[in-house]
Amino acid sequence: SSAASDVYKRQTQCLLMGKCMKFIDGLYFGPKAEHNKKELVRKLKKEKYLPGLWLITLPHNEGNILDMVEAYTLPYQGGLKDNLTVAGIAYGRDEALELVRQIVDDTYNKLGTVDIIKYLGLE
Repeated sequence: SSAASDVYKRQTQCLLMGKCMKFIDGLYFGPKAEHNKKELVRKLKKEKYLPGLWLITLPHNEGNILDMVEAYTLPYQGGLKDNLTVAGIAYGRDEALELVRQIVDDTYNKLGTVDIIKYLGLE
């Protein structure tokens, strides 16, 4: 079937070319997402984007510390989803903002800077 073929192509692109969403070790979760962690990650890997779900990602430009992306918008953002590294998952914008604050606070408390990349061990 063509759906199975599309899934195979996406999996091949992910494995061979790195064109897939990546998740950091020690992924952060907001309180509403916490109880459903494995299921949310599984759905995101299968490109099932739930309404109200926000992803905290590594920035796409040097001017940002982190980016926030509403998951359901990913299919409309071209190749963005192929290059995302997800640091956190939250339900709702307010929870996502709180999660960004938590990641920045944790980074600053440990390093004395806001070098998120270094804090997450992705250098």
